[in-house]
Amino acid sequence: MTSITPRLLAFVACSLFAGSNCAAANAISIEIPSRTNPVDFGTEIAPLLRANCVACHHEKKASGGLVLETPQSILKGGDLGPAVIAGKSGDSLLLKAAAHQVDSIMPPPENTVGAKPLTPAQLGLIKLWIDQGATGALPASQSIRWQSLPGGYQPAMASAVTADGQFAVTSRGNRLIVIHLPSARQITRLIDPTLVDPTLNSTPNDGRADAAHRDLVRCLAFDPTGNVLASGSYQEVKLWGRPRVSRAAEWIHDAEVRTMAVSSDARWAATGDERGRIHLWDISTGKEIRVFPAHQAAVTGVAFSPDASTLFSSGLDKSLRAWNVGDGQPIGKGMITSAPITAMILINQGATLVTGGQDGIARIWDAKAVRESTGELAKPRQEIKAHGAAITVLAPLTVKVDEFLSGGQDGLVRRWQIETGKQLNEFKNDGPVVALAVSSDGQRIASAGTASAMLWSGDGKTIAQLNVDPRLALNLAKMDAEITFTKTAISLAQQDLKNYEGLIRIAGVRKEDVKKAEEELVKVQKVRDEKKAALEKVQAEKDKVEAAQKALADSETAVTVAMTVIDRAKAISERTSKELADAEQAVRVREELLKQQEAAKVTASSAAKAAILVIRSLGFTADGRRLALGCETGVVHVFDAEVGSSTESHADHQGAVHSICSTSAGQLITGSADRRALIWNAPVEWRLERVIGGASPADGLVDRVLTVDFSRDGQWLATGGGIPSRSGELKIWNVADGRLIRQFPDAHTETVFAVRFSPDGKQLASAAGDRFIKIFETQTGAMKHRIAGHTGQVLTLGWKADGKMLISGGSDNVLKLWDTETGLPLRTMKGTTYRIGAYKREVTSVAFIGESEQILAACGDGTVRLHRTTSESDILTYAGSKGYQFSVAVTPDGRSVLATGSDGTLRIWTGHEQQPKQSFAP
Repeated sequence: MTSITPRLLAFVACSLFAGSNCAAANAISIEIPSRTNPVDFGTEIAPLLRANCVACHHEKKASGGLVLETPQSILKGGDLGPAVIAGKSGDSLLLKAAAHQVDSIMPPPENTVGAKPLTPAQLGLIKLWIDQGATGALPASQSIRWQSLPGGYQPAMASAVTADGQFAVTSRGNRLIVIHLPSARQITRLIDPTLVDPTLNSTPNDGRADAAHRDLVRCLAFDPTGNVLASGSYQEVKLWGRPRVSRAAEWIHDAEVRTMAVSSDARWAATGDERGRIHLWDISTGKEIRVFPAHQAAVTGVAFSPDASTLFSSGLDKSLRAWNVGDGQPIGKGMITSAPITAMILINQGATLVTGGQDGIARIWDAKAVRESTGELAKPRQEIKAHGAAITVLAPLTVKVDEFLSGGQDGLVRRWQIETGKQLNEFKNDGPVVALAVSSDGQRIASAGTASAMLWSGDGKTIAQLNVDPRLALNLAKMDAEITFTKTAISLAQQDLKNYEGLIRIAGVRKEDVKKAEEELVKVQKVRDEKKAALEKVQAEKDKVEAAQKALADSETAVTVAMTVIDRAKAISERTSKELADAEQAVRVREELLKQQEAAKVTASSAAKAAILVIRSLGFTADGRRLALGCETGVVHVFDAEVGSSTESHADHQGAVHSICSTSAGQLITGSADRRALIWNAPVEWRLERVIGGASPADGLVDRVLTVDFSRDGQWLATGGGIPSRSGELKIWNVADGRLIRQFPDAHTETVFAVRFSPDGKQLASAAGDRFIKIFETQTGAMKHRIAGHTGQVLTLGWKADGKMLISGGSDNVLKLWDTETGLPLRTMKGTTYRIGAYKREVTSVAFIGESEQILAACGDGTVRLHRTTSESDILTYAGSKGYQFSVAVTPDGRSVLATGSDGTLRIWTGHEQQPKQSFAP
């Protein structure tokens, strides 16, 4: 009920002067319920008042001094006294106004908070409560009875994208969908396991069966690394960890690590070194169990039996041996082959060993015979002339236990069947094969020469060739994006120059005006001098003085007018000339920048071509989704195994990475010439790491979290929200432990819709329903600027990369650009173009694109548009968006532009291309 007290004033006045004639003609009937139990204020009356009255009558906004939150405050009343008289509903002004029994009805028909007239049944409940004594209290705490959201209700209210352009996340109702952008596929949903209802079947319409939150997800943000996602909902923010490869431990050796193996139960790891020794490690503790001299030359292969009781090894000393894992003692005396062994694998469920020799022959051995060997020169069960040159690497095909792959110095990869010795398939590498890997499901095969790796599907179709350092490729892509933006800026600046053509013509006219005005000034000054002289002559003739004075005043006015015309014309001409000169300078500066960028791109391209990606090892993660490449430089590059796109790079080794293997527990182990083996965690799924809030509102978050943002170092998280029409909540949290760092109790009087850290992290900007934008010092919480200018709620904010400008959008259907140093407005953008016209609804989301002056914006009228800081009009409207648009997100290089709306669809555009590249519908 808005502004009830002034209307009660009117009611009182009518009662005093008009008697019963003041009764409203359209009073609402009151239906008193038939019941014997007392009306409960907390569960029956308070909800009615909160929905229709409390927006304007609460502790922080008590219109007319009246608070309608508790029975005590209602009985106390406001400036006119009690709104309710206990036991006397007929004399209670609250009920009369709500029942429209007076001319001044409540709530007002055109209120701004969405309050609706009470129904007859609701009025009857209030009447009964008053007559029963108007007692009661609010419960100390209220438990929320959650219900599943309707399955078909999936508005996409939020979206976010990682800075590297690998992943996008969109909300659909209370669900979170993860999209892998390079492969254009949905890869997973983020699910809070505590919300899974075992009574529900796991289908898309099952409410909480695959939910991230109980309530709608209203905001999303990635930290600067793209490793942590924050999602905001009712009274909580959840932090989700992206599955990234991360270093966990290291094992120190005193010689180069050449090869390694892991037991099937992920308990043991064996590493073979350059000196012929084998090191046995406990993976869980990282402790070295024992070292034993296995060979007289470098170890070229190690493999655990399926039960991890036996370890097989091979070496350049031509020997093939077996060892007891429990005590490190040899089993049998080993096999001696006729050629140095360059590779070894265990296949056929541990029954068969395959060795590859420098003579190009693949030899098949019974594992049992190796364990029982006498140490003499032995003959294998079978020999296959696999290659015309040395076999360099072997790989098992786990889905086909009687098949294996061999790679040779001849640049060929061949697939073999053991029993028949028949070649089943052949792949051509671009040079001598140095590494082979097969995914656990057999759906992906990777091979590497020294300068590139090939990624194939299981049936031999090429997926990708990996021959460029992805870090250099990323740098080139960034340069391409910068060049594209510069070219666009030049094009727009050239358009500005064309716009000045008309102004130049006007300036030319103004110059003629100045010339004419100066000529006129000479004339009027002459007239003025004549009038002045005439006045002096008639000073003695009093009857003529008044007329002469008037004539002089008129001539002085004419002189002033002439001088004003001259000054104005000169000012316009000077301003136009300066703006034209600035525009021309802007074009010249950007053209010079473009030359520098294109020259840098040529240099970087040459460097990329010269920087050969020297590969030494390959390995798939246990889930087969990622492929790791070990390089001569010590760098480990990780690629998506579905499409071959780069995901991350790690430069932790200082020498060539000779070997990579994965464990069933989701780890990678890399062995290097730097005499170390590094253990990496390689998680498969996104994981829920922490929940902020979700408990007591006093300690957490009071209502819906509408906005979140990470500081640029990723250590802090800002949240915004509050109780609608009552309060604004602004807080900063520690990401590492969820601890509250700072709160701003008086930041805003209405709901906070947007929070954004400045690029340097020293300031925090917030925007709210109270129409204000405020900028705070992050470390102290002190307010730096209180910015006013919007005529409606401010819904969204974005900082320019240099921190000097802030863009805002709101329910007044405009964008506004602000100077963050002064807090003063720079420009208002209504989106006026000849094709689309001005924004027709609220601007809901904005974002600057990288370090450019370009601005992405979404609107409730269904449009997604591109702006720039130097113009009041938009420069591009993206096609394909439908329905109310809630959010936009963009990668720093501008290559991926995202928007989501009420239809639940995530749409993705590329740069300045108008048509969407991809769409992901519910």
